[in-house]
Amino acid sequence: MRGIPKIDMMGQKWGRLTVLDYVGNRGRWMCLCECGNEKIVRGVALRQGSIKSCGCSQYEKGIRHGRRVDLAGKRFGRLVAISDVGIRNRQRLWRCVCDCGNETKTTSYLLSSGCTQSCGCLAQERRSQVHLIDMTGQILGHLHVLERDGIKHGGKAAWLCQCDCGNKVTITGKVLRKGRTHCGCLDSARRRDVAAKRSSIRAGNIYGELVALERLPADNHNHVSWRCRCSCGNLTDVSTAHLPDGHTTSCGCKMHRRGSDSPIWKKDKNSHSRERLRDIEGYRDWQDAVFARDDYTCQICAKRGAKISPHHLDGYHCAKSKRTLLSNGVTLCKECHKAFHSMYSTRHNKRSQFVFFKAMHRRMTVSA
Repeated sequence: MRGIPKIDMMGQKWGRLTVLDYVGNRGRWMCLCECGNEKIVRGVALRQGSIKSCGCSQYEKGIRHGRRVDLAGKRFGRLVAISDVGIRNRQRLWRCVCDCGNETKTTSYLLSSGCTQSCGCLAQERRSQVHLIDMTGQILGHLHVLERDGIKHGGKAAWLCQCDCGNKVTITGKVLRKGRTHCGCLDSARRRDVAAKRSSIRAGNIYGELVALERLPADNHNHVSWRCRCSCGNLTDVSTAHLPDGHTTSCGCKMHRRGSDSPIWKKDKNSHSRERLRDIEGYRDWQDAVFARDDYTCQICAKRGAKISPHHLDGYHCAKSKRTLLSNGVTLCKECHKAFHSMYSTRHNKRSQFVFFKAMHRRMTVSA
């Protein structure tokens, strides 16, 4: 018979052990450990604290101090331990495989204590649940969002979408919100259109100011070009990708044209706005001529190679007839030009002001 214990310990908890029943046999008790195992322990050992678990605490203690404990094949959350890979920082390291397919390395203590339960995908899923933006039912361009489709690409929430063309595709919410509006069918259609345009190029076709003459052999990178003649008479080789879409319409001569023949000429501007912005006929040629005559050198400080500006000796606004006269221009660096106009106004300047400013600068330089 079990008899009656001298000290009733039923239901009490000692360390990790919870007392379930008295089994007699010199004061022994059936206990349940926190790890789920049952163990018969003497009541004296429980009260003295010499036994606090079924033995699992000693197991973890051995793990914590880097002792070799075989974990191969055991599961810890989503991780399955595969092999021992040595000691790191006095702790034993194990190579594990996660349920998502990734491999990771972690210590045996982190595995047994439950601190590490996955390769990181579990934490990513929890974060995605907290910050989840529900996109179910939204229509983004040609895509209709049907439902959530798990996690992919670094923990980003993925969504199953159906395109207007009938295809179903899984796309992350971040990509959808950035402007993805189709499954890829439009890209295929664009590529087919480009291929059709390139194949439509024939000798004698006109593209802007270029006339296609002959198709050239493909280069080392498999790029095909056409030899064309420009309206100015020059020959140039143009890629087949740039002819049909209007990317290239001349040999480059259009970029050197001035005035109304220039490709950047604004036709919608009136004469008043052109005068105010100095976008008048012959102004660019006058500026280049002034720079070339002065050898791109400031006529005040004699600095060459700095940023320069053309200056009108008789003001641009008050001497309209002299705006493009070479004798009415002079080259100044940005600093001297700014210093001149800070002393005098930006309008109604005179030649005598420039002469005085230059002489004053010379005296200051000599005295220094």
